Amino acid sequence: MKLEQGRISGAQLTTLTIGFAFGSALIVTRAQLAKQDAWLAILLAIIEAVLFASIFLTLARRFKGQTLVEIGTSVYGKFLGMVVAALYIWYFLFIGSLVLWDYTRLINLVMPETPRWVLGAALVCVCASAVRNGIEVISRCSQILVPPVVVTIIGVTLLLVKEFQLENLLPMLETEPLHLFLAAHDTTVFPLAETVVLLMVIPFLNDQNEGRRAVLKGIVFVGLFLALIAARNTAVLGPEAGMYFFPSFIAARRINYGETFARLELLVVFEFLMTGFIKLAVLYYCACLGLAQILRLRSYLPLVWPMGAIMVALFMNNFNSFAEYAEFATKTSLLWHPIYQLGIPLLTLIVALIRKLPKESK
Repeated sequence: MKLEQGRISGAQLTTLTIGFAFGSALIVTRAQLAKQDAWLAILLAIIEAVLFASIFLTLARRFKGQTLVEIGTSVYGKFLGMVVAALYIWYFLFIGSLVLWDYTRLINLVMPETPRWVLGAALVCVCASAVRNGIEVISRCSQILVPPVVVTIIGVTLLLVKEFQLENLLPMLETEPLHLFLAAHDTTVFPLAETVVLLMVIPFLNDQNEGRRAVLKGIVFVGLFLALIAARNTAVLGPEAGMYFFPSFIAARRINYGETFARLELLVVFEFLMTGFIKLAVLYYCACLGLAQILRLRSYLPLVWPMGAIMVALFMNNFNSFAEYAEFATKTSLLWHPIYQLGIPLLTLIVALIRKLPKESK
């Protein structure tokens, strides 16, 4: 049962992948265990992420035109399929609550007096408008917003060149192999392999055969830019850049070209406002669409505001302190994310192969 009549192109899916994967990752610490080798860990993460993505993209190619919810029902049957779908809807909502957590914490650096729930609710309301208009509108937003974000990343990097201390990147390859692998895995599970959510979007491609190439191009593009950002932040802040929760924001504060260029760290805030919107809108849309498919509704629109309220409630209650959030982000998530990104898709693919699904129509 299709609840979405919109269609998107392969190019739109690529920009959607880029905007989604950039999300919070543009501003928060990545691969901190690798210290001065963080950029290398992120490059290794691209390889792992492509392997993860190849599994769920194989599912998408095998079950053309079916969303994650429909694939689950086809492979596991109605009951177990709905259980799997419900787990993913929870996953989408929870990741959305993490985006809100990052967003409100960053904005509080600029607007410390504004309650975080107000900031979170405001972003959800903006995203709700896009969600109500469907995947075509969200994809068009990504086409408009991603290019200026990329230009801003390059611009901030160029403005920081005079602050670079290249000795901060040395010695190279000094990180223990285990720490390098864990740092790479950290970047794989957040944000690169979170693109598993796009299993809810790929069915709406004009050409189903473009899905694999479009998503993989987006993942590689984001990985390369995250490596650039990690190298830039390390060159400016030193190997301990990972000690900062928002290293890009702190690094951008070092830009100093007199009164003409002041408060340029706000460019980093701009980056996150744009990509955070895309990521939250995609997660929000997929959660609403998935639940509507489970409930066999004619439209997902009645679910938009209730799901938004649930996401805000999650964001306000899932962590009692920054220490709890940091513990989850650096330890628990390394084991929790792969269940949804690799474990369930791989199991689903194996069961589909054993059962020779989908059955060829006679």
